[in-house]
This record gives sequence, C-alpha cells and structure tokens, in this order.
Amino acid sequence: MKESMKGTEGMFPQTPLELFEFLKKKGMFKGKIAAMCLDSLSDPGNQKLFKECLDELAYEIIRMQRTCSPFDVPDDVAGKIVFATTETGMPVPWPIDMPHTAVFGSSNTGKTTCCMIMCMKALEQGYKAWIFTRADDVTSLIRIFPDIFYDDFNGKMQINPLHFLKPEVFVSVFNDSFVLYEGSEAYLIEAIRELKRKNPEPNLYDLYYFIRARKHPGLSRTARYQESILNRFGGLINSSLGKTFDCVKGHEDDIIKASVIFNVSGLTLSEQKFIVNSLLMHLYLNNKERMKLVFVDDASMLLQESRELTLTDDIFSNIRKGSIHMIPCSQSPAELSPGILSNISNKLVFRLNSGRDIGAVQLSMGVTITEQKAFFFKLKHEERDVIIEFAGKARPFLAKIIHADFPEPMSKEELAENNESIMKDFSEPVPRIREEQKEEKFELRNEEREWLMAVYLNQYRKTLTEIHDIAGF
Repeated sequence: MKESMKGTEGMFPQTPLELFEFLKKKGMFKGKIAAMCLDSLSDPGNQKLFKECLDELAYEIIRMQRTCSPFDVPDDVAGKIVFATTETGMPVPWPIDMPHTAVFGSSNTGKTTCCMIMCMKALEQGYKAWIFTRADDVTSLIRIFPDIFYDDFNGKMQINPLHFLKPEVFVSVFNDSFVLYEGSEAYLIEAIRELKRKNPEPNLYDLYYFIRARKHPGLSRTARYQESILNRFGGLINSSLGKTFDCVKGHEDDIIKASVIFNVSGLTLSEQKFIVNSLLMHLYLNNKERMKLVFVDDASMLLQESRELTLTDDIFSNIRKGSIHMIPCSQSPAELSPGILSNISNKLVFRLNSGRDIGAVQLSMGVTITEQKAFFFKLKHEERDVIIEFAGKARPFLAKIIHADFPEPMSKEELAENNESIMKDFSEPVPRIREEQKEEKFELRNEEREWLMAVYLNQYRKTLTEIHDIAGF
C-alpha cells in the first residue's frame, strides 16, 4: 500500500481533520470508512492510528481524487422524488417544495428526458402538471397516466380569457404577447369595460366586432390605436386558435383541476405567448388545490429578457409556496429574463455549447472556482451528466440522471380516443351567440352635406365617401 501511495503524498489529507473534511465533501463519510475516520479523530495526536487509517483508505482516496469532479458531494437532500444520483451513488431527490426549477442544456443533452422523469415521479406522488411543449414525445406519459388531457389548440378545449381574466390583466397579457402602440392599452381597457356594460359575458369575437364598430376621426391617434388592436385581434381569432376562443365559457375550471399536455407547435410565437401567459395567469389566480407543476419547453422563446417587467416575471417573483412550481426548460439561459433567473431556487445544467450561456448559469449559481468553471465544458451527455444546485440546501454538485424506459408516444387517433374519455367529465362549453355583423348605416346632416360638397368642389382626388371618413363624421 505504501508503494501505491508513492508520489501522491501531497494529494493526501495531512491530519485527521483534513481527512474528515475530504471524506465529507466527497460523500464517502459512511459505514466502515466513517467509523475509521472517527477513530482517528477521537485521538488526533496518534500518528500511528492516523497512518493505519490512511493506508486502509488509500485506494478509495486515490480513486476519488482521480475520477471525481471538483465539486463537493452534498449531504442528504430530503424528498421522495428521486431523479438522479451523486458521483458516489447517493440518491438525489427533487426539493419540490422550493419553487422554481430551471433545466438548461443544448439540444439532445437530456433535458426533455430529465423533465419527463421528474414529471412521472411527481404524478406518481399525486401532483398535477401542465406541460407546454412543441414535441409529442411527452405523450408517452399518457400511456402511464391516462387521465392526462392533450390539447393542440384546434378546438377540442375551449376557453374564454375575457371570462377568467380581469380587463387590466387581460390587456397586460395581450400587450406582452403582441406589443401594442403606446396608448393602445388604455384604449383597449376602456373598450372592454364599455362592452361589459352592454354584455356582461363577452368573448374575443364580441370584443373584435365591438371595437370594429366604433367610429373615430380617420387621422386621429385613437383611429391608429383601433387599427392596431383590430389587426392583432383579427389575426388571433382567424387563426387556428380561433376555435379555442369560440365560446362564452369553456373548460377553464376543468383544466385547472387536470394534468394537461399543451402542444403549441402549430402557433406563432405571439400566439404561444398569449395562450401560455393567459393560462398561467388563470392558474396563478385560481389554483386552490395541491401545488401544480408547470413545465415550459424552449422557455427562452416565451420568457426571454425584456426591457419591461412582464407578467411571467411577476408570477416567478410573487408565487407563493404550495401554489405553482414552474420548470422552464431552455437551450439559451442567457436570454432568460433576469427576473426569472433570480427567482429560481433549483438549477439543473446539462452540457451547453455557448460560452455566453455557460457564463450566465455560472454567475447565477455563484460558481467562481477555476476548476469548477472549467468542468462545465467537460459534461458528458451520453453519461447523463448534470450540474445541480439546490439554493439553500446544496451548493453546485455533479450528478447523473437516472435511467427510465418510456413507452412509445401516442398516435393522433389514440390521443383523440383518450381525450374523448376524459372530456365526458368536463363541463359543457357555453357557445357564443353568432349575430350577423352588419355595416352601420348613417344619414348626413345638412351642414355635413354642405361641408363635404364645398370640399369636393375644391379638389378632385377623393370621393365624397372618402372625404366623409377622413373628417370622422
């Protein structure tokens, strides 16, 4: 054993206390090894006992020093949802009571598989989950948990944001998603309030037609606000999302209580932002049951850095324990809003290819040691390597995601059949009343007619009707 230690003396602990700290950091302080270390600690001046202890542990010490990462192995983290193991094989449970959890990594590094494992084990513990995704791989979870509802926003699920969101909140969601002209927000809030005085339960179609029917001077700012809003609403209700909003009251209360996979791949980025933020605000304001888990795939596109504080930033900042646990999954953590990064307790970092992204996560995790910073470039995705930080419970450490075999994803036919079974227990949507939209007719007053004729006689490029519209009569 002395020969095996030759040339390695400088690497070895020099005192019983150093030995104890080394074993503790590397997660080796257990069983027979712990007993030997405690014997040496009990008599720190006994060099013979300490040397015997080192001789006995030499092989393990050398192995750990040559094969382990520069990160310390954490103490036990309490929890039932085990999704990984440390370098020394200790189970790593997910501290689900500490919102929120971010999963970072480049494409094909294991992010989605990791999220599916976490989701599967959470569902087994009785939690409910919403999953916003662009891929159907996660539908394999439905084979394990048939009570998961699936929606791709083609009209199976119906909701009315004007029913479950207050005007001010709705307008903030709409503006976050579509970006209105400055001043349009006030116009839209006032229009919704006026509409609700006439119709207590309007939907997006009602709002669109109501705004379209309003008359404003053609060259006024108000007319520009109106045009901006109509363009955005027109695109929204005439897209594939239109069927989702084609109701007075839909399945809002049902999906709050259910686990749902939302496939947003068929939507534009603005539409994705609108539907995701609308549903998140609905959940944020109305979830009264056990904590709901919300997985958001490719989150950097939906939760990207903005000059202004968004509603999603507000959710991350003000969420209360036991209400919602957000799990954003991103290939580009450097693009996430600082308000989101600063309010995430748990971070899981797979291999990242961009130095800017690596720098962003190292800064947020407080990694400053040179050897540890360099190790981010050495993560092996084929071995399911991940660097984990549980704020307040464990400094960054290296772990490996456990292996799990998932069944095949479900086909469209299987999803439709499963949904049909689930929706038997859903409430029946209240359909909107379809009224034929007629152009408003008007009569000219004598003074208006005289003014228009005077203008017409002094120019030759516009018709009376065009002049009438320009004047705002």
